[in-house]
Amino acid sequence: MLIHKKITKIVKIFIFFISIVISSCAVNDKEPFDIINEAKKLFNNIAGESEDIVVNKRQKEVSDQKKPEILQSKKLHDKKEKNNEKKDIDKVSPVIKKSEKIEKTVDKTSEKENISESKLIKKKVKIEENQFENRIEKTAKMEKNIFADHIKVGVLLPLTGENKSIGKAILNALELALFQTNSKKINLIIKDTKADPVITKNIFKNLINENVKVFIGPLYSNSLSSIQNEATSKNVALFALTNNTNLAKYGIWTFGIDPQQQTIRILDFLMKKGNKKIGFLLPENAYGYLLYDTIQKLLKKENIMPLRVEFFTESIDSQREAAKKISLGFEEYENYLKSIEENNNIQNENENSILTEVIDKPLDSIFIAASGQTLTILASQLQYSNVDPKKVIYAGTSSWEDESILQEPALNRSFFSATTDLLEEEITKTYSIAYGADMPKVAMVAYDILSLFSTVIKEKGELKVNYLLNENGYLGLRGLFRLKPNGIVERTFQIKTIKKSKFKTFQKAPEFFEN
Repeated sequence: MLIHKKITKIVKIFIFFISIVISSCAVNDKEPFDIINEAKKLFNNIAGESEDIVVNKRQKEVSDQKKPEILQSKKLHDKKEKNNEKKDIDKVSPVIKKSEKIEKTVDKTSEKENISESKLIKKKVKIEENQFENRIEKTAKMEKNIFADHIKVGVLLPLTGENKSIGKAILNALELALFQTNSKKINLIIKDTKADPVITKNIFKNLINENVKVFIGPLYSNSLSSIQNEATSKNVALFALTNNTNLAKYGIWTFGIDPQQQTIRILDFLMKKGNKKIGFLLPENAYGYLLYDTIQKLLKKENIMPLRVEFFTESIDSQREAAKKISLGFEEYENYLKSIEENNNIQNENENSILTEVIDKPLDSIFIAASGQTLTILASQLQYSNVDPKKVIYAGTSSWEDESILQEPALNRSFFSATTDLLEEEITKTYSIAYGADMPKVAMVAYDILSLFSTVIKEKGELKVNYLLNENGYLGLRGLFRLKPNGIVERTFQIKTIKKSKFKTFQKAPEFFEN
């Protein structure tokens, strides 16, 4: 009951003080959907009023909560942005004073969200207050009547066992998205897979028998593998959270941030800077081999060969050895640079002093497919082996975006590709207040999926795959993305750098898809 009351309180705060995340789904032939205008409309309506909100028995002020919304067109977006600037909407506080007027508005506009079978929140289903005053008991008969016009969405997450923490974080994000989009037609049927492929398969079959046609999850590729054939044969839609694109196909979309797309983005960045002597440090596993295949195909198009490739295992000794091998020739190169400097110093005394030997820099950049401690070990060993990060670019992907690496001096001035974080700040703050923890990146992906569902349902009244295949894309917490017919979720990426132990945006992500 305490949990229920707490969540109910939070829900009310979300409904009244946080704008509806997703706007109309009307499609323009040229522009992607954005995710901002509805929030600003709500801020305009409630501007000028204030209310003190108690969260976890402490006074906290909730201000200017922004939410993503799906863009209908760039022209519409620009027009609304200009109007918003004139009205000073962007800085309006959504906090309201208590009054009878607001209470009446609340009664007319707020509705309880329906969520069934969640073992975490154990909530009784609620429906519109003007129709029912008492809680609805979760009997099979009543559930059938209540959700007759609702769209069932199966949620397959590990909620117990070793992976329960990430599963719970994703579930929190789904609930937050459901409340903020104020969706009335989505019925989440939440199931604990325990990250076990066998359990996942059994649950999946049971839900199909209950006529569930849309699923969010599973989280891991081995669980997805166990149900992909069944999903195809039963013609259901899976929106998985794995980044294993080998499992992607029509009807099965892999929403995890694709490492191949990120690798292509950062290599394209390096080549445009004139860096073509690129070395690669890759993990000796399926992930590393996948990246190596991507690298070879990309460089071949540019008539470039990877000069050096070294694979490493989870062993620290293996990582150090791989870094040493890829650093061969850098000691001689540094000595050569020193000899040039010395030669220049003595030229005035001996005009015949000429340095005849020329040594080229072995590599101008090194791509490191690693994260966390492994990344810091590899980078520090490279620098120790005379690969000066001032002269050679260290590069990677979004797996680098972990504050634990910021204290490694060798990574200063390095670059990596990452999804955009333009819309993240306010939502992650809300998540932190509601659940007392930071919002993981994969939870943001789940948030975007459910927000997308809500948008399509509000616009079309139903959820069909062909409504989701918008070539212009959608703007969410993880940036611009679009669903391809082959099951790939294509994204745009920015380039970030590490400067003075901080992550900085170096090059913004494209605002539109090129094709």
